Amino acid sequence: MKITVVDVDSQSRGVCYQKVLDLVNNHKLPFTVSSSSPEALEREKEVQVVILGQSIIRKFSSQINVLKRAHPKAIFIAFTPEYRLSVGFVEKLALLGVDEVFDSETSEYEIKKRLIFVLHRVRQSNGYGGLVTLIGSKGNSGVTSLVSALGESFTNKNFSTCLIDSDFEYQNLSRFLMCKQPASIELADILLMNRGLSFETLLSSIYELNSTGSLGLLTPPNLGFDEMLTKDKISQNYLDCLGLLSNKFDVLILDLPFHAPSKFKELIISNSDTIIFVVTPEATSLLNFINILQKFKTKLMHSTRIGIVVNFHFDGGIPIKLIKSEAENIIDSVNFLEKISACSKAKFWAGSSKTFYGSASSRLKQEIDKISSQLKETLNLPERAAEALTGSTTLALNSGLNNN
Repeated sequence: MKITVVDVDSQSRGVCYQKVLDLVNNHKLPFTVSSSSPEALEREKEVQVVILGQSIIRKFSSQINVLKRAHPKAIFIAFTPEYRLSVGFVEKLALLGVDEVFDSETSEYEIKKRLIFVLHRVRQSNGYGGLVTLIGSKGNSGVTSLVSALGESFTNKNFSTCLIDSDFEYQNLSRFLMCKQPASIELADILLMNRGLSFETLLSSIYELNSTGSLGLLTPPNLGFDEMLTKDKISQNYLDCLGLLSNKFDVLILDLPFHAPSKFKELIISNSDTIIFVVTPEATSLLNFINILQKFKTKLMHSTRIGIVVNFHFDGGIPIKLIKSEAENIIDSVNFLEKISACSKAKFWAGSSKTFYGSASSRLKQEIDKISSQLKETLNLPERAAEALTGSTTLALNSGLNNN
């Protein structure tokens, strides 16, 4: 995401640019920063986020209105770190179309937090499908089952959904869904830049999981985590692939394996709109969960929402309130906390001509639907009329699953 710093003269523009660049670099925010004069910016074609420097705000505010008319979809931010703006002046800026104001009383933490919200606002305005990442607090916590079930639930609500298998080592989600080719040579070629990146080239790595094409699965590339993290530009190319998919699907749901390297987890967490932690009510699971939160606390700030799903696959265990309170001792807030009754029915998948969601009890299905409804709200997805679950919207277990 690109930020353009604008001010009336090169000196004031340079000072503002350096302050914004330092802020982005110090907090490792997912932005690139450039600078421009008002005249040059007016002629630009694609502008996403504009930060207005102190001189243009205090002395040439009429130019702001001109820039806003030239780029009505861009987010405009007034940045005056050396001054406190009066309420009256802030109101004037609002009338000119300025969306955010950062002055001398706005803390760095607050600026960082609001820039992340700006990032997601721009994504949504560009038709970006939200990236939801699920990660377990240990292996076998039910993440893969829940990812697939949420995919069916979203599809049943008439949202196009793409499941992402990011397990480069074991391809658990793809194997769980009985894909004939769980690792994609074509996607590896795209990441290695042996093939160009387009939705058409990505199609060879997407399996249609239902007959309408509204539920797909992106299989992992035929690469290891080591290659992913060490070879030049592969990580960025992978994010570009997800970005392209996000413009084609309403929702992306990514299965992030517990055993993935820390650097890969950082990459995915930093670029997710919502993070869901799947926890079981066991001491080991809770301890791992706390460790993950502490380790990736700064990266979690890049997500707009954080949720917890507790998988009660046995009676008793750690109370759900304790799990939430332990999380909120580390991060600011948990946006939603839900539970599912069990993932024991996860054995019902394509190999047995059944699905977890389709075979679930009415109670478990309601719990899964509640989670997808929570996600619909956090991702700002529009209301759509839900359809009854039919053969056209469920997983095409026998014919369509392995066809490409």
